[in-house]
Amino acid sequence: MTIVTLTSVFLKEIYNDLGFMLGNRLIVLVEAQSTFAYNIIVRPLIYLAETYRRYIDANGLNEYSTSTMTLPRPEFYMVFTGERAEHPDVISFRKDIPGMEGCPVDIEVKVLYESKEGDILSQYIAFSKVFTEQYKLYGRSQKTIEETLRICMDKNVLKDYLKNEEVAAIMYTFMDQDTAMKKALRTEHQEGREEGRQEGRLQTLSDLVKEGILTLAEAAKRAGLPVSDFKTRTTGL
Repeated sequence: MTIVTLTSVFLKEIYNDLGFMLGNRLIVLVEAQSTFAYNIIVRPLIYLAETYRRYIDANGLNEYSTSTMTLPRPEFYMVFTGERAEHPDVISFRKDIPGMEGCPVDIEVKVLYESKEGDILSQYIAFSKVFTEQYKLYGRSQKTIEETLRICMDKNVLKDYLKNEEVAAIMYTFMDQDTAMKKALRTEHQEGREEGRQEGRLQTLSDLVKEGILTLAEAAKRAGLPVSDFKTRTTGL
């Protein structure tokens, strides 16, 4: 088994929850979801394209060759950590995305729920639910992690894994990464809005110059830029 999870170095890169390959026969892509949403069907389509691209490059294959490539067969799963309610066992691109009936492309995602079997997957879902409950009580804190571990150990949920001291450190790391990503996204959004406002202001000053209301030097001064930079960043001057 080879892990082929797409990881993100930069915020805008593609990344997914879990991908692994069995030999060269099977690629399995897994997403975890606490809120049921049919939009998750679109994500495996994107992840599969990128996973296949990397597989083709790594194995020296050529998608433009006349020889037919042999590729691992894909399977898609959503691990649902919320309450089951009346949600289906399988969701698909053609059936559940509006306007895609009869589409030549289809993706079927099998939905995995908590069961009474007590298997590793059900234990993971139970662990996720405990974490969600504790997060609602204590937020992004050490208390959340400590209580999640304590409750799960008491209930014999993932006990063999959670008794490892490294688990708490890993949870702290993921929480810190999540916080950093959210801060970075907020900063990027704010910078984008500020850049948009600045460009709009420059365009207004440029228009005033074209109408003869301001001289080029006056407009550049109001923009806080040298005349040469102002001319470069505006059009028609």
